[in-house]
Amino acid sequence: MPVINQPLNNSYYVAKASVLLASATVPYGNIAMQVSGKIRPALTGVSGSKLLGMSLQSLAETTGSDVTLTQPAVFARGLTVYLDAKSGDEPVAANLGGPVALDTGAQVKATVASDDLTLTMVDLRADGKIGVYIP
Repeated sequence: MPVINQPLNNSYYVAKASVLLASATVPYGNIAMQVSGKIRPALTGVSGSKLLGMSLQSLAETTGSDVTLTQPAVFARGLTVYLDAKSGDEPVAANLGGPVALDTGAQVKATVASDDLTLTMVDLRADGKIGVYIP
């Protein structure tokens, strides 16, 4: 997954979490979620998931065990980020203002399934990046 350079405005706020799931990697700029109190990259269709936000640092767990971080990880909320569109299920202009689902920590899809985390689509750039608002 490529690192995504996101614009940060000065009005975002942060969410924090402290336990990283075993073998999880969340690159800076990707979207993360929490399941059963553990940080993991956002994925489609995960029951019980809660949106954390855009990761403000790269996180990687390499020991194969859940780890409690020495300082909580910080995730930006209250801002618009630009993500890739899932090939074959790209959001289009008709999706503007409505929900789109996180497919991975770096891409969204138009089709919303049960247990998907959703964000509001606010922009469709000419380069194909999808602007989504993280509340």
